[in-house]
Amino acid sequence: MLSGEIPSSLSQLTRLQRLYLQDNNIQGNIPSQFGGIISLQRIQLQNNKLTGTIPRELGGFLGLILLKLEGNNLTGEMPEEICALRDVGRIDSLEILETDCTDPLLKVNCTCCSVCW
Repeated sequence: MLSGEIPSSLSQLTRLQRLYLQDNNIQGNIPSQFGGIISLQRIQLQNNKLTGTIPRELGGFLGLILLKLEGNNLTGEMPEEICALRDVGRIDSLEILETDCTDPLLKVNCTCCSVCW
């Protein structure tokens, strides 16, 4: 089981396509530097101890088809840049977007999520 924070140095892996860090003890914020990994298609960070808001830079992954963030302590609004990836008119649209959005006091306000936990 992994613990600690997500290192911002992951952004140097510019050809990274899949990031699976779910079901660990990862804490801290999601690094905004992830925006530099434009090849990312799948991000699974669910069931960790992540805090803070969801960085709008994640909306820069034009090929992103899966983003799972539920089971963390994230708050705030789902960035519009990420919601724009859910455009059903795009062939490579963001098909699965999951976060904790059923408790408005503690979780993420998401009007574009495919599943709210």
